Amino acid sequence: MLWEAADRVCGKRLKALIPKLVDAMERHGHLDLDPVVKGKLLQISAATIDRMLANARAHID
Repeated sequence: MLWEAADRVCGKRLKALIPKLVDAMERHGHLDLDPVVKGKLLQISAATIDRMLANARAHID
């Protein structure tokens, strides 16, 4: 959901956008994260993001 909202950017750029995206989506009622999940999401590395999105990217091309 965050990746789609960020126009499918690379992991490095998404990592930088996550705090702003999460804040905006929570404010507007589009996202309701458990505090533990939110904490993990805010700490995720760009490399982990890229690994997690590899399958989704493969299906797009």
